[in-house]
Amino acid sequence: MTLPVSRFRIPEAHFEPLSQLASLSEQENDALEGVISNTELTRWPGKFIEKVTEAAEGAKGIDPDIAEAVVPVLLSLCRTYQRNDMSLPQFLEAVGNSLRSTEEDGLRPPQDGDWSRLLGRLERLFKASSPISIVARSSRVATDMENTYHSATIYTDLRPVFEAEPSDPPTAVLIVHNMKITYHVRDKLEDIHIALDAEDLNAIRDLLDRAEQKAKSLRDLVEPTSVLVLED
Repeated sequence: MTLPVSRFRIPEAHFEPLSQLASLSEQENDALEGVISNTELTRWPGKFIEKVTEAAEGAKGIDPDIAEAVVPVLLSLCRTYQRNDMSLPQFLEAVGNSLRSTEEDGLRPPQDGDWSRLLGRLERLFKASSPISIVARSSRVATDMENTYHSATIYTDLRPVFEAEPSDPPTAVLIVHNMKITYHVRDKLEDIHIALDAEDLNAIRDLLDRAEQKAKSLRDLVEPTSVLVLED
């Protein structure tokens, strides 16, 4: 799907972080790009933002608050670029047009009066194989499924077994488990409840162990290559 250049609009929430990025000195921007490049990559944007912010706290030349504000916007814009059938120059043209059209709404260029410096920085940050590009795309790949896991809880309780006369005490009890799985369906959460017994728990435990073993085998397979394994 191609997003028409003329229809692209930068969200108002992005105004301030983009202004901050555009206003950075070359030294400050180099420090920010260095922190981003040296931060361990993760599959989840939120985790990557945390790691970049932590790294910025110990780095010279960049305010951690700016890194914390700018990186989420970079990831958001990069995901928009990746979702649309546009070249990077075409996308940057759309960003530039949107920047110029929103100046009257409160988004102002830095002191040099144009956005070319910001667009050049976005070009470097969004290029293929850059950290921002990899994290933005990996999060999409990881969630490009009909349903994705959110959380799970297992409730364990006793269920009495009564004979014909319910007024008589139960003759036995059962230990039963109810697993509640919460999962994402597009933009909402759904629940499913599944009854389990002891054998089911053992079977699930075996499946999890097997999955971890397969993951280790795949890591060992990839390790000699230059391909990154993103797991966090």
